[in-house]
Amino acid sequence: MINNNDIIRIQKLLDPFIAVISFNKIVIDGNFPWYSNLKTNSVYACIALLVVFIFPKRGLYESYRAKKISPLIRKVTISWILVLAGVQFFLYSLSSGYFVIDVPFVSWALTSYLIFIFCHVIGRKILRNYNRIYDRSLRILYLGSYDAAIRFKINLDNCYENNFVLKAWFCPGKVKEETMKKGELPFIKGGLNELDSWLKENKIDIVVFSHESNSNHTLEELINFFGDRTTKVYFDPLWVKPSMNIKVSEIADNVCFSLWDRSDSLIDKIIKRIFDIIFSSLAILLLSPLFLIVVYLIKRDSKGPIIFKQTRYGLNGKNFKIFKFRTMYEIEDDQKDLIQTKKGDPRVTRFGKLMRKWSVDELPQLFNVFLGQMSVVGPRPHVTSHNEYYRKLISGYSQRHMFKPGMTGLAQVNGFRGETIKISDMENRVAYDIKYQKNWSIWIDIKIIFMTIYKIKSENAF
Repeated sequence: MINNNDIIRIQKLLDPFIAVISFNKIVIDGNFPWYSNLKTNSVYACIALLVVFIFPKRGLYESYRAKKISPLIRKVTISWILVLAGVQFFLYSLSSGYFVIDVPFVSWALTSYLIFIFCHVIGRKILRNYNRIYDRSLRILYLGSYDAAIRFKINLDNCYENNFVLKAWFCPGKVKEETMKKGELPFIKGGLNELDSWLKENKIDIVVFSHESNSNHTLEELINFFGDRTTKVYFDPLWVKPSMNIKVSEIADNVCFSLWDRSDSLIDKIIKRIFDIIFSSLAILLLSPLFLIVVYLIKRDSKGPIIFKQTRYGLNGKNFKIFKFRTMYEIEDDQKDLIQTKKGDPRVTRFGKLMRKWSVDELPQLFNVFLGQMSVVGPRPHVTSHNEYYRKLISGYSQRHMFKPGMTGLAQVNGFRGETIKISDMENRVAYDIKYQKNWSIWIDIKIIFMTIYKIKSENAF
């Protein structure tokens, strides 16, 4: 039976073939005079090489059987735009200095794009639905405590695109059956011996096991036991946090688990910095009349400086002074006992309440962005006393400082802004900050900016 890796290999061969053949049929054979003088073989080679190089880099050939398929639409779109841009520059060099955007080229671009969407996205969805209808989902056996199994099952159920079914759950310790809801888990009594017998009589695609310190078996015993099977085996570490990005790495031939990592791509840094400079420059220029009005209203509303400066942690935890329009009667530096602003806070001025509600007080941070201390999009910088408080309570909290802080971020557009009443509020914010760092692209930045503008009014900002 053809597996997922076989399909990916076939797709890798088909993609450059599709792009080249469609170009030949739509453009070259379309009897358009302009293309008659092209060195067609060189164009074919250019298209094929661009597809072969760009598509894998953008993650089109990753296995999506255990992931959501929907992000593939964005990946296919961006990948094909990059290929088209490369082809345009190649044609520019062949045509003595002008780009080619005409009916046959556009027809080829759209036709090929629709074919790629069908092959990579719709084709995967059809295959996934086929597997679900004909009960060909991947069958999982889980070994672990009741709490671990419930967490695992909930995550499976919450992933609406999942292609898995939990067939059996074994627990290495005693289980109080009265605590379980009927039918919530496919519980099978017994330990490793019973599990071994069950595996011989039942077909399972994947075995997943977790381990706790009070388990009846050591982790080494479990590894040895499952290593003696002929089934795919996965370890579900209960200590993993949402902020972690677990992957296997090698350091001088030493196999290690990477828990927190980041991309140090110089090209990505240059792209993000250029975008920040252009965006902040244009925004400062366009909003300068608003700045003058705000300055006037702040002076009329209360006494004190117009700009409020406060110490925050920037990239790699280095301090910088953040700029804000003053919204309070009293200026508070980053004191140890600094209190978060609450609803109806008497420290906030009348005009300050309005500025906070519409995030106008944040606009001077455009100058922080222009100076390179901040980015337009990134984890929001907290006051230093809050950083010192939460870093002791939330594992991986300081990892959010591996990225330059931003005026807005993924956490903010998902509703996690303003006062953090519960620890879970900050945990969710940190989880979104780390998720942003894992998946960063310039397109995500643009999307977050548009979402910020759409949600600019906030009931959580006091």
